[in-house]
Amino acid sequence: MLDELNYIIDNPGDKHSLLSAIDHFYNCVVVSLHECSNIFIPKHKNNKFWWSQELEELKINAISSCRAWKEAGKPKYGVIFTAYKKDKLLYKKRIREERNNETTSYTNDLHEALMKKMGMISGRSGTLSSLISHLRLFK
Repeated sequence: MLDELNYIIDNPGDKHSLLSAIDHFYNCVVVSLHECSNIFIPKHKNNKFWWSQELEELKINAISSCRAWKEAGKPKYGVIFTAYKKDKLLYKKRIREERNNETTSYTNDLHEALMKKMGMISGRSGTLSSLISHLRLFK
């Protein structure tokens, strides 16, 4: 491609061939960028960083029992209805727990990092006075 570009620069020719060459180079760059993005940019099925294999299995169970419930005519009681409700509620409950755990875990990790930075976890004496003096800096 570089040789072609050098040839066009050295032998400009008419306006039509120059525009055609520019279009060709542009298309080559676009195709190259697209191929590179396919190779190097990770593709994710979902952006839920808290998603786990357990949640995937619960989702599959909930979908399966929902299909069975629908195929049975959507009964309002019975074994199929109970299984459907149980799987659905468990799936939703675990999603809520995972979301909350991730937020709590992140908050706790951030708090511990802040405490380490302020020297409170490292074993300094007078941690309360150290905390107060650090908090005064933020006023």
